[in-house]
Amino acid sequence: MTNWEYYKKPNSIDKDKAIELITSSIPDLKKHWDIYKSKEYTDYSTERNDYIDIGEVARYVVVRAKSKKTDGFSSFFDSVEAVLANGDSDTINLVVVGLLEDIQNISSGEKDIDYHTDFDIWLRPKTKEAWEQIIQFWEGEQ
Repeated sequence: MTNWEYYKKPNSIDKDKAIELITSSIPDLKKHWDIYKSKEYTDYSTERNDYIDIGEVARYVVVRAKSKKTDGFSSFFDSVEAVLANGDSDTINLVVVGLLEDIQNISSGEKDIDYHTDFDIWLRPKTKEAWEQIIQFWEGEQ
C-alpha cells in the first residue's frame, strides 16, 4: 500500500469530529482555536477552510515544541492516532496532509526542532507510520 491507503477505513470520525477531538485535546489549544475561529470567521460553519484551519493547529504545535511547552502533547497525539484509526478517508487525508505535513513543514524552518526525531516520543503507531511516509515522500525515498 502506498500513500495513505493503509489508513482509509469507513469508520465513524468525520472532519467535524476530528477537528473537535484534536483541538480539545489540550485546554490551551482549545482556547487558541476558539480565538482563531472568532477572528477568522463570521460564521465558521459556512465559511471554514479545513486545510487552512488545521494549519493553525500545526503552527500552535510547533510554537509549543520550540518553546519546550509540550505538556498535553501526549493527549494531542492520542487524538491524532484515534482519527487515523477511525476516520473516514477525507478526514484521514486532512490529518495527514493538513496537520502532520504542516507540522513538519513549519518545523523544517526552525533550527531548534528536528522534525525527523523530536516528535517521536509522542507519535503512536499509525501516526508514526504516516509521519515517516511524509518524510520519505519529500526526501524522494518513496
